[in-house]
Amino acid sequence: MGRIIIGLLIIITCISTGLSSAQNVNISADTRPLIISQLDLDMIYEPGDPRQTELNINKTIARLRNNQVNTVFLQAFSDPVGDGNVNSVYFFTTAAPVRANIFEYVAGQLRQNGFRVFAWMPTLACQWLINDKHQDMVLAHKSKGKGWYKRATPFSIKVRTQLKLLFKDLAMYSHVQGILFQDDVYLNDYEDFSPAAKAAFQARFGKPLTVELINDPNVRAEWTKMKTAVLTDMSLELMTIVKQYRPEAQSARNIYPLAVINPKSEELFAQNYNQYLQHYDYTVIMAYPELENQEHRSVEWLRDIAAAALAKQGNVSKVVFKIQTYDWKKKRWISNKQLQQQIKALRDKGAINIGYYPESMFLKPVLTGNT
Repeated sequence: MGRIIIGLLIIITCISTGLSSAQNVNISADTRPLIISQLDLDMIYEPGDPRQTELNINKTIARLRNNQVNTVFLQAFSDPVGDGNVNSVYFFTTAAPVRANIFEYVAGQLRQNGFRVFAWMPTLACQWLINDKHQDMVLAHKSKGKGWYKRATPFSIKVRTQLKLLFKDLAMYSHVQGILFQDDVYLNDYEDFSPAAKAAFQARFGKPLTVELINDPNVRAEWTKMKTAVLTDMSLELMTIVKQYRPEAQSARNIYPLAVINPKSEELFAQNYNQYLQHYDYTVIMAYPELENQEHRSVEWLRDIAAAALAKQGNVSKVVFKIQTYDWKKKRWISNKQLQQQIKALRDKGAINIGYYPESMFLKPVLTGNT
């Protein structure tokens, strides 16, 4: 597995040719292209063993330096199961269960070593927002239409108020330089049939929300716009809270690749690429070929995504292409050759900001001059 890191080192070094090393960065004035590692704090934190946690932090920092990373999307929540349903966070707050108050410590270590740190944050997948009666839970009108995350509804004022308190505590107690909104900010075409969503629909259309009604193309199109808007508005409200305490904090939000390639897919996710570009500092495209069943044509698929995403030249600096370094289906690390081909495909199409996920300090670090 150590070879994977060698491959990443080669790839990232090519991306960052002519740029200064991460540890010499003036973070506040940093305008360089982003080289991002999305980092699981679950992999670093060792419950009951502060010494091992510290060793894990040091190993991770060494690996990030070797890969010429300048920005880290650091997990601020705990998801050891890896199913995306979040049960606790890693920072002090009265708005959620706290697994351990270590986010700011780890973020501080990263900042001291020259890395910009964005808090990678969930919203709707925070399980404590969903009460026992599921009053505030996203509901689908068909069982097969359930999303891959169990989520709270963005139409609920209660949910949004609780999220504001959560983000307020994050910003108050952590010197974050940005927020990455997790990919739980979506509603599929079978959603949302929660009581709060039904009330919003009734207020807008003057009629009860029914399957028959949203099968009307005109109503469906308007309902999709409403869902897209409520998700965007929610995230912008949360950024407003963050900026009250961290005025320089930037916003980034994950987007599914189909929403970039095919604008008509908005109704599948309630995500609109052009709105992302308008409202967020960075639009993070989850360009995961294997996860999207495109491994047989990963290079061509990435070229298509880059071409669509960068059709307007002004988009280049606001778009991040995040590739996967691990194949979760086959449970194996992506080969050096594949990663190099994928990065080259993106770069050839004009991509500037590159990220990768996952990161693992358990892979053998590569020191300068050694292999």
